[in-house]
Amino acid sequence: MAPAGDLFQFQNADRKIALYLDALVPEAKQALDVSLQACRSGKATCACVVDAIGNLLEFELFYERALTDPEQSLARLEMLVGRKIGEEDRAIDAFKA
Repeated sequence: MAPAGDLFQFQNADRKIALYLDALVPEAKQALDVSLQACRSGKATCACVVDAIGNLLEFELFYERALTDPEQSLARLEMLVGRKIGEEDRAIDAFKA
């Protein structure tokens, strides 16, 4: 990944984490609950439940990746600049051109 991509991924991490944690994962859990209720009442097939489980697992995986992606980007950026990037560097947006 290019340095600009690493920087964007690092800066965008909080938004992605919040999106998965606050919206996508809860909505997938709710969809699974609805599918389970529909299956129990005979209004849906078990295939709907399997799909809903798959969607939930996929969003949970993407959430976990969103937690690790910024750390990997930070490590690549540190390799490029040849030193550890501390909190003070992040706070003043030292990488912005």
